[in-house]
Amino acid sequence: MELTERLESLKLGNTSTASIEALPFGILPSSHIQVGNVNRYLFRVFDEISEGFNDKIWVRSRDARLSKHNWDIDIFARQDRVNIALMLSRHLWWEGKNDEEDNLVSWSSSLLVVLQYAFYRHRHYGIDLSAIFICVVDTSKLPKNVFVQDMNLIRKFSPLNSRLARMQDLRLSKHYYGEFLSQGELRIEGHCSIVSIEDIINVGLMRLRPEFEGFETRKPAWANEVVRLRQNDTDISGLLPIDDDHVRIAMHIGELFGKRWRLPVMISCLALKPWQNIESQVMKALQQSEFEDFQTLITALEEINYLAKANLPEVMRGEKIMRMVYMNLRLDEAYLWAPSAEKKLRDVLLLLEREKLHDESLSDYILATRERFLEHLKAITECTHALHEALSN
Repeated sequence: MELTERLESLKLGNTSTASIEALPFGILPSSHIQVGNVNRYLFRVFDEISEGFNDKIWVRSRDARLSKHNWDIDIFARQDRVNIALMLSRHLWWEGKNDEEDNLVSWSSSLLVVLQYAFYRHRHYGIDLSAIFICVVDTSKLPKNVFVQDMNLIRKFSPLNSRLARMQDLRLSKHYYGEFLSQGELRIEGHCSIVSIEDIINVGLMRLRPEFEGFETRKPAWANEVVRLRQNDTDISGLLPIDDDHVRIAMHIGELFGKRWRLPVMISCLALKPWQNIESQVMKALQQSEFEDFQTLITALEEINYLAKANLPEVMRGEKIMRMVYMNLRLDEAYLWAPSAEKKLRDVLLLLEREKLHDESLSDYILATRERFLEHLKAITECTHALHEALSN
């Protein structure tokens, strides 16, 4: 069955009759909660038995899918804060039932977390890998304030719920998963890409994270398995060697999501594990691939936003890869135009030496132009000196 047909078949569970483009979190000034501070790209897993609803057009919470009471009401516009805390606790602990409120949708900035969750759902619920999907969304193209970090809500409501207080303790330790929440329904049409976990496996995912091998025979695990995988990385003596094949697989996975998504997904795939000399391998692959020109790549990298934290090592690795590749591209770009700039300055120098013009022989216009040029030349000299110092250290 083609991906489009499989996604269409999942629409059977969608019973929502009303539609809004998004339901932003209307944070009050007194709430001390920050919204809008979100990673450029977020991931989530869904399948035919997911609590909510997800396709290439909409993402809906369980309440929105079932058109339950208050599904289109921002949680901060509700009066019963104790009940909000209870709903949040049930959602984060996976304790909700169909007859209980849940107007939240989970996302993650960590591809590692999302992939492991896909394996868990396959083993725990027996869902075919071809029917489990990874959705990536570009948050910069969506309305403001539709995402909030789970910890922001946990801190706000944990005084009202002991289970949330326990969750806060876990999140502040090693059990942090880069989770973000949206509420109600969100139109993602044109700003997302969806690929099955089977397709991702088929192009070589296991080579990027060999520990994923054997998930079919192991006891279903998710949160604790993510912690174990991270611990494996810290136990490794030195970084692992990376080769062209690893980078090529990451690139192929990125290409599954489409041209617009291949670079951020590629970086997230390579960040699944710590590697030696990864930046040089990525640069080599970009130069040899059919990626856009340097300027397009630079612009794409400039637009990638990471909220990396120490307890999200895979996201921190992604941020580092992005920064190093960006720096290399910028230096390469400067290396290409530096000879041209040098030639133009030398041409001016030769002109001045040949003409040996005196102030009294110059027009006011040329004098003004000379003064402007001297100002720029001073700035160039200062910048060149600073660059020399930075590159020498």
